[in-house]
Amino acid sequence: MSTVPTWAAHAGAAFLAPSGPGTYSHLFAILNDPIAFPSMGAQKCVCVVGFSSVPVATSYDATCVFQAGEHPFITHSSFAFYKYAQALFVADVERNVTSGIWVPKPPDFDFTQLNRLKAGLAASPRASRYLQNLKI
Repeated sequence: MSTVPTWAAHAGAAFLAPSGPGTYSHLFAILNDPIAFPSMGAQKCVCVVGFSSVPVATSYDATCVFQAGEHPFITHSSFAFYKYAQALFVADVERNVTSGIWVPKPPDFDFTQLNRLKAGLAASPRASRYLQNLKI
């Protein structure tokens, strides 16, 4: 009998999720261990932020930029897309991963990288105030 590996949402976890046009997937990071968020009931939640390639000819949120190799999936300069950061229910995140819609992309972001991402969330002019005020 084979066992299906389990995956649990946690701070620093990296995963690919479909986003953008066509069949593109982008890298996302979970910024906190599961906790209840204000105005989202008693269910555990996480804050997630995606990455996008640094564009050549248009403006972007340069608050937090990762260079190629800072995570194995990041192969060129990429910025944390705080404009689209989200608070998500852990049950939904885990269901999307275990069903294969989203794909884990180990390794996790390390402590220093995670703190950079959190500091960027707090500093970004494009992040929502709700997310910026979370105690994560």
